[in-house]
Order: sequence, then structure tokens, then C-alpha cells
Amino acid sequence: MRKLLSKLSNDMQKISNKKYILIFIGFLLFMGYMSTNNVTGTVKLKEISNGIQPLDMRFSYNPGEAYDVIKALGPAGRYFYIKWLIMDFVVSLSTMLLHSVLITYFIGKLSISGKMLKVNLLPYIRGAFDYIENCLLLIMLFNYPKVFIVIASIADLMTIMKWILFSISLVVIITLMIITGWKLIKARYSIFKSTK
Repeated sequence: MRKLLSKLSNDMQKISNKKYILIFIGFLLFMGYMSTNNVTGTVKLKEISNGIQPLDMRFSYNPGEAYDVIKALGPAGRYFYIKWLIMDFVVSLSTMLLHSVLITYFIGKLSISGKMLKVNLLPYIRGAFDYIENCLLLIMLFNYPKVFIVIASIADLMTIMKWILFSISLVVIITLMIITGWKLIKARYSIFKSTK
């Protein structure tokens, strides 16, 4: 497992350039549109379900709340939510790849080496929680009205972990961007100062 993670981390260095960053941003914007528009996304889901927020978009929920939402969605809402969760696998993948490429790109710009390089795996861990969450929610939706309290509890834990790691990934990306920007400004300022 350790070799696989090291290989994944190293492989991210090969594609962490401006070209792939732009490709992943474009793909994520497209998938973001698809998952939020009024035909295939959350706008349509909220319309069908009278404004109910999808479970995977919440920070947390208990099993009772989860099944209240599933019940309130109604048959049409549950069917639509199933399709939306399946599409969310692609959204999660594109987010995971973009975050990892950005982290790897800025780590490279800062010439960070060693174990710190492995921080580019953080988005993959978040993605794993997201995938498990989606699978558990699909089990709950496909089997409704049967209730699985343990599965709902685990799904909630996966949702919480997904959002925590998503936030940490964003903080890491923003921090690396600021440090890279600061170093660039300092370098340009020192060149400017030396030409006087």
C-alpha cells in the first residue's frame, strides 16, 4: 500500500503543470455546472423535493434526519437523487485531481521535498470518504423504505470527514499559493532593487 501511495504521489508530479491545472479547472467547472443546474443538478433536486438540501451537501446529519430527508424526497426526488449521486462520483474525481495537482504544483514551485510531498495525497483521502459516503447513501436510497441505522451513521461520519478534509485541502492550497506569491514578489522586488 505504501508503494502504491508513493507512486501515486510521484505520478502527480508528472502532470502538475499549468496545462493540466487548466484542463482540470475546465472539467471541474463543467461538472460543477452539471451538478448544480436546473436540469441535472441540485436546482432540479430542490425543485422536485420542495427545497430539501441533499444529504451529501450537509456537514452532518443523524440517521433520523437522513431518513426524514429520504422520505420527504418522494419517489421522483429519490430517483433524481440517485442519478445525482452517481454523477457526483465524477465531480468528486475531478475535485480530487484538481486539488492534488494544485498542491503538487505549488509544492514544486517552493522546492519542497521529502515527506512533505505526500501532502498531495490528502485530496485522495477526501475522495475516498466521498466515494464511501455516496455508496452508503445509494444503499439507503435503493433500499428505502427499509431503514439501516448503522449505514446511515457511517454515511454521516463519511460526510463529516469529507468536509473536514475538503476544508484542510483548501487551506493547504491557499497557504501554498500565498507563500509562492510572496516568494515571487520578494524575488521581483530584489531584482528591481538591484537594478537601481
